[in-house]
Amino acid sequence: MKTKIGGLLAISLLMAGLKGNAQEAKWNEYIISKGYAYQNLTVFFLKADMPDDYDHLVTLDQAIKKGMVKVFETQDVNELSIQNFSLKTIFIQAGDIVKGGKQDRVIPVDLLLPPKSEPMPLASFCVEHGRWSQRGDEGLGEFNSSSKRISSKELKLAAIRDNSQQEVWDKVEVVQDNLSMNMGVSVEDSRSASSMQLTLENKELTKLLQEFIEWFNDPYEDQENVAGMVFAINGEINSADIYNSNGLFAKLWPRLIEAAATEAIEKQSKTKTYDTISASDIAAWLEQSEDTPKRERKDFVYSSVIISESPEFLVYQCFDMQHGGSWVHLNIIQQ
Repeated sequence: MKTKIGGLLAISLLMAGLKGNAQEAKWNEYIISKGYAYQNLTVFFLKADMPDDYDHLVTLDQAIKKGMVKVFETQDVNELSIQNFSLKTIFIQAGDIVKGGKQDRVIPVDLLLPPKSEPMPLASFCVEHGRWSQRGDEGLGEFNSSSKRISSKELKLAAIRDNSQQEVWDKVEVVQDNLSMNMGVSVEDSRSASSMQLTLENKELTKLLQEFIEWFNDPYEDQENVAGMVFAINGEINSADIYNSNGLFAKLWPRLIEAAATEAIEKQSKTKTYDTISASDIAAWLEQSEDTPKRERKDFVYSSVIISESPEFLVYQCFDMQHGGSWVHLNIIQQ
């Protein structure tokens, strides 16, 4: 079921950079900002003064850059190995891509990686079909970066909900085809045409994304105590990412807005009209998601995830099992 609420508005108005004028709304302890729209993407900020318990978490991207963590190749496409050499806890978020090895991979699960850990198995799906050898001067036995996230909700669902390698490959191809069509230029890279990572590094795409990112950074910086975001594309509520930490959200914001903008470009239509959405609509959507029945639980050394599902929602929540089972991240995807 697609969530479409409100009155009709031409896409041409949003392409002019209309900033939305709806009033704020409330959901549980969160204040939901008015919607901020650029082209076909609308973002709502969830604001609450959260405890600083998880501000110290280090993202996978930061940890790899600083040499705190190493992600190693194995002979299994769907399992890597990861080790934390630092005294910090590392937060890995479902949808993070690791680049290099024999094939680029996406991590389909949230994970808290404890300090000074032994090598641990890390679930993965290939987001690059065909390569099983070294690419350029990248490491073959380990992965040298995690700068990008998968962008399409259909791709996220293929990894998180379906656990299907074939579905992940199929959805990567769809994203590439849609981006190429909407941009009028191929986003496939000659070094590896099937690589989602290299597509996301495309220079023309990067230029378009920078326009979105610069535009949304202004309203984000005007907010206080942001702990989450909900976004809509083409007038349809897409996803929410909410954190039990203002500091953790701030670290992840650049990657979250880039992924949302990539999906907006992929699904953009120059002729389609669509509905406006208010903060009250977002509150109602979030409240509705709370009734989603639990489907499964996955336990790890430091953390646990609970996946809930209904025809309307996939709800994915990560908990810190070393500190009383507090939640860390809540992801809600409109199915």
